Amino acid sequence: MITTGIGMHHYHFENCLESCTPAARKKIRQLVKNQVHDYLFEYRSYACEACDEIMDKPYMYIKYDDNKVYETAFRCQNCRSRRLSIVEEADLPGRACPNCKEGTLSEELFMMWD
Repeated sequence: MITTGIGMHHYHFENCLESCTPAARKKIRQLVKNQVHDYLFEYRSYACEACDEIMDKPYMYIKYDDNKVYETAFRCQNCRSRRLSIVEEADLPGRACPNCKEGTLSEELFMMWD
């Protein structure tokens, strides 16, 4: 299952941090000790260019202090490659299945997930 978008739970900055990995949380907290000017949080779909794995990851873009910027960076959960490209939600149905390589992905359900 791939989760995309933003949920109501992620309205507050602290809730967004809790959805990130422990390493990302620690780094973000160290960077933004002073002031967060703006942030964006959403789950995004990524495809690995090395092994074709498709995954969702919690993406954060944070503008802090004197217009410094932090963006989360990821590795493939399957092969650990950093060569990930964003897959738009509308492009997921019809993509080749990363597991069997024979079937295609389909959208089963559209709902609020939190």
